[in-house]
Amino acid sequence: MFGVSEKVEPRKKCCQPGHMGEKGWTVSQLGAIVQTHIDSQPYPPTPRQVARAIGITQTALTNWTAHGVTRLPTIENLQALARVTGTPYPEILTAALQDAGYLTEGAIVVVEQTQPTPATQKNHAA
Repeated sequence: MFGVSEKVEPRKKCCQPGHMGEKGWTVSQLGAIVQTHIDSQPYPPTPRQVARAIGITQTALTNWTAHGVTRLPTIENLQALARVTGTPYPEILTAALQDAGYLTEGAIVVVEQTQPTPATQKNHAA
């Protein structure tokens, strides 16, 4: 009807943090981790399935991936994201801290695994 024919290019997925996403916003560090996980699967899960596995809403996941986080997600959500994506927890924590503006790009978080002491066990039980 309009006489204009356009070739529609397939959407290109961007999973590098800092690059512009398909809607013009910058892809977050957490978004890059989620998208890399989705792209690496033989039968890619939907964002809704990933969100459900993490224990958050699809809207929350979309906000994390498109805009980063404005406040840190719960430890449980970050641990679930690490488990679901197979990404080491310190990498997830670093990404969340960078997205929230608490760490500058290039900074990393080092997490030491320690055995709980009786004092810390007592504090967690309270």
